[in-house]
Amino acid sequence: MGKNAGLKATLLLTSTDQMVATSLIIPIMGYIAQAFPNAGASIMLLMTLPNLCMVPAILITGKLCDYVSKKILLVIATLIFTIGGIAGGVYDNFTFMLVTRAFMGIGAGMLFSLPQAFIAQLFSGQERVTMMGWSAAVGSIFSVIFNMISGTLGVINWHYCFYAFAVYFLLVMFQIAKVPNLPPEKKDETLQRDTKDDKLGFRIVFFSIAIFCMFTLLCFLTVDISLFVIGENLGTSVQAGIASSILTLTSFAMASLFAFWFKIFKRYLPVVSALAMVVGYFVLSHAYSMSTIYIGAVIIGITSGSFGPYFMTRASIVVPKSKQTLAIAIISTCMFVGMFATTYYGMFLASIFGSSYRNIFFGVSISALILAIAILIYIPLTQRFEAENPQNMTAEEVK
Repeated sequence: MGKNAGLKATLLLTSTDQMVATSLIIPIMGYIAQAFPNAGASIMLLMTLPNLCMVPAILITGKLCDYVSKKILLVIATLIFTIGGIAGGVYDNFTFMLVTRAFMGIGAGMLFSLPQAFIAQLFSGQERVTMMGWSAAVGSIFSVIFNMISGTLGVINWHYCFYAFAVYFLLVMFQIAKVPNLPPEKKDETLQRDTKDDKLGFRIVFFSIAIFCMFTLLCFLTVDISLFVIGENLGTSVQAGIASSILTLTSFAMASLFAFWFKIFKRYLPVVSALAMVVGYFVLSHAYSMSTIYIGAVIIGITSGSFGPYFMTRASIVVPKSKQTLAIAIISTCMFVGMFATTYYGMFLASIFGSSYRNIFFGVSISALILAIAILIYIPLTQRFEAENPQNMTAEEVK
């Protein structure tokens, strides 16, 4: 990592918050349900409430960066996230636990786009691309690690899983020591002097729509894989877990090599990524064995590990430097809204193709193909515009 190793490691570790928040609680949901038998269906709020709180927090933080130092926001957000996470295990009251999960979600939302914003401002060229890919990769691998930690601690006592959030107190120390104290973006002369057009532009609108659509489609596998495997008598929850792990590990591998793929395919990478999803879901729509499902998970993992980092990177390239944080925040918000839209889009696909999982997966494949075509049309329409209006882009980034 070179002379910035400490800074890079700190930013990459900060990128793990949302993945860790989810992976720590999934293995112990059964134990919590037993501890609060009267909670009923409300038990799922422990999963969904933090994500709901993240959406406004991401947008508000993106705007706060105009007036408050990103380092201050980073430290405050990590403390909120850590305290909220630990507090979930200190008191056996379901309402109190929901409040702590909401508190943690606010912290996670504040944190979500800040590491990418620092990467966009502090790094450039191939180094920036590499860091964007690594930020996604580290999140994936930490998800697997903390999932295992939670499963192990949950057997002893499910409360202990929440105490694992305490490791983020160490991260706060590294943030204070390693992350530079950049001025608020409205007062940062290095950002303002290069800004000719202080608007986000139509490309961020397209990026936001694309990321919304892609994550709506991507979540079908993560949400429905267990129901599909067990409902179709293809395997057990163990095999479904293996398929989910294969998706995560493939995503990790793709994100780790993101800079390599970005250099080869350049702006056509999301087309390749979307086409991988077309093939992956088509394979799942014809899956009658676990081996076929595993193949589909590998192919869809290609999309999972490349699509998000690509648009985060492109957003940091095409907007004025003073708007990089806000642009990344908007795209991050659309990512989460897309995840919520999965259920409703599934109902829409079921009304057209039929309610079986294979039919829905086929509908997702068709939808991904439409998205790939839309991106393919968009690319040449904007390439000339970016060549004439390079803003903070290098000649290589305009290609």
